[in-house]
Amino acid sequence: MEPTYIRQEITSLRFGLYKRCLEPDLFHIFKKLTIERSGYRANFWIIGSSHVVNIETEHTEMAEVITADEKVLPSTGQIELIRSFENRHCDFRVGNELIYQTSFKMMRYPNEESFPNNPGLDNDKTLFHLRHSFPSSEITIAEPVTIIDILKADENRLELKTFHSFVEELTVVATHSTIKVRSEHL
Repeated sequence: MEPTYIRQEITSLRFGLYKRCLEPDLFHIFKKLTIERSGYRANFWIIGSSHVVNIETEHTEMAEVITADEKVLPSTGQIELIRSFENRHCDFRVGNELIYQTSFKMMRYPNEESFPNNPGLDNDKTLFHLRHSFPSSEITIAEPVTIIDILKADENRLELKTFHSFVEELTVVATHSTIKVRSEHL
């Protein structure tokens, strides 16, 4: 039986970046996708109104996670923990092989009529698309949804956008991440 949607407060949302992969048993995974290239393996999971991205190369691991359940986040290997999703941009080097960049955007809507009912990201540019709607017990015009769109997945670069709607708060959190994989041969 699939668990029901649990309302998440936008103020509880956390972004974590790790120099390790996160274990699947920490989360309830609704949808998942794996991409393998010669230089890396990437796992994408939709968890609640959130997501996890694990990336492994021969010598380096990293994970990006957004969740409102801070108690599931391990403290080992943590590079960064961000508690505010107001518009910002972050750059990190993870080991010798990964260069990671991400930006966050939080959009608040004035009323239910203006809230995006059928959100799309870059559908014309998307290689892979994961989407999960969460049934809500509250009466709203839209269901909470999490989307992961992988825009690029070549041997040296992975690019993705995510979309997390918080219907009860009329707020959307979107991320845009780019991970460059440095090959030992370059």
